[in-house]
Amino acid sequence: MDGQNTVLSVVGPLATNAASLRLACQALLEQNPWLHDPLVHEIPWRPGQEAEVKSAKKLSFGLLMTDGVVNPTPPVRRAIETVVEALRSAGHEVIDWNPPSHRTINDVGFRPWIYDAGKDVKTAFALSGEPMAPQVTFYQGVEKEFSATDIAATNVELRALKKEYMEYWNGTVDKTSTGRPVDAVICPLAPFPASRRERFKYYGYSTWVNALDYTSVVVPVTTVDTKVDVKEGGFKALGEMDGSIQDDCKCARRFLSLPGCCCLAWKFVGLSLSRVGSRGIANRKETGVLTRVQMTLRFMTVRMLVCSLLDGDCRRRR
Repeated sequence: MDGQNTVLSVVGPLATNAASLRLACQALLEQNPWLHDPLVHEIPWRPGQEAEVKSAKKLSFGLLMTDGVVNPTPPVRRAIETVVEALRSAGHEVIDWNPPSHRTINDVGFRPWIYDAGKDVKTAFALSGEPMAPQVTFYQGVEKEFSATDIAATNVELRALKKEYMEYWNGTVDKTSTGRPVDAVICPLAPFPASRRERFKYYGYSTWVNALDYTSVVVPVTTVDTKVDVKEGGFKALGEMDGSIQDDCKCARRFLSLPGCCCLAWKFVGLSLSRVGSRGIANRKETGVLTRVQMTLRFMTVRMLVCSLLDGDCRRRR
């Protein structure tokens, strides 16, 4: 929705490794985009920030295994556990992430999508006369547009949530062994391994990053394995949405070989005292952290391959 500035849209590059992401960001910044877009800060690529992260002996990560609304399905949970094991084996630190309510952040973060009562979406579908996609048919039941007062109140509420989350993040300096707050947060990208037609029903694991205006990157980790990715005994759903998504995963063969991903989120760092602001300003540190994570995962994959060739002997000792 053009003109909606509560939660800004962002286009992120796709790449196969951190080096390619770095190249894309550097190439864009070398074009001096701040001379063409008034919303872009005049901040060139700063290699010192990336070098600082790469040279750090130990990084500290927060782990958000569940947002308390929808649990990750078994293959996604295994992907997160794989990343955590790899990082800890490499000497990095992973601590539990118990932030302010993600349910509240997502509830506020979703409001901008109905500011105009769906007028933008309805207009787009009306151009061709095609029926609305099932995922957005709820717009047909939205009639009242938000007033300027409503929008201002949402902006104030979201600002307070950003401040609360910032204080929590800063406070993790007392929980890490690095003398710094956590460098990044690890969480699922979505509760399921990949989207299927009309079954992408929950966006909460990515909405919180957008609502808080943080920098993030998605890392593919593994693929679904029907032999190990099964629901735990005694599982109890957090609610109706969680139960529905977990039931979808019962048909695990539909997901066979689909990728499981995790999301790494960064605080906005280094420009303003509030540490929440324009996207992309932390991307120099982002590529540094991503490089460390990729190297760690690559080493673990090679080690597991060697173990399998040795009939699992090495893996049992590990």
